[in-house]
Amino acid sequence: MKKKKKSGPSVSRGVCLTGFFFFVFLYSGCVSSPPPVVNFNQSGACFKPVAVKFGGLTEILKDPQTKQPKTLRVFIELRDQFDSRLKTPFTVRLELYKYASHSSNPKGEHLKTWPDLVLVDAAVNNLYWRDYLRAYEFLLELDSSIPVSEPLLAAAACWGPDWPRLEATYVLNWQ
Repeated sequence: MKKKKKSGPSVSRGVCLTGFFFFVFLYSGCVSSPPPVVNFNQSGACFKPVAVKFGGLTEILKDPQTKQPKTLRVFIELRDQFDSRLKTPFTVRLELYKYASHSSNPKGEHLKTWPDLVLVDAAVNNLYWRDYLRAYEFLLELDSSIPVSEPLLAAAACWGPDWPRLEATYVLNWQ
């Protein structure tokens, strides 16, 4: 009698191998780490500003008739640790200086300081917030003592109820 070749063991071996690889694939891909622990501060916000920057649209607007500087248009961006722009309650102080280009301190002669703008109240904060730019916009009147055609330096200092004072400068060139 001739012995018949059994195909059974090779099929069951294939089934076992397929089951083993499926098991390894299933359990190695489904293991997930727990979500990170978020440490909320007392105010409940976990993203605080760590930097302040002037927006690129910051400029000096001239009076169309006299061609003299009339308004300083400032865009302020508050950035968190991930460099995302934030909307948060804060106070800002804006100043204007002559720009000292070849100096270790570029703040030259002090020209003007505007009163502090307190944006702690939600209604006031919303007046200055431009959501499409994710920045605050301020229109500041300039007087006739501002020198024309010299580069100027705008300086901003911002602070909030639970974060430290942050500062930034921006060179304004006449166009």
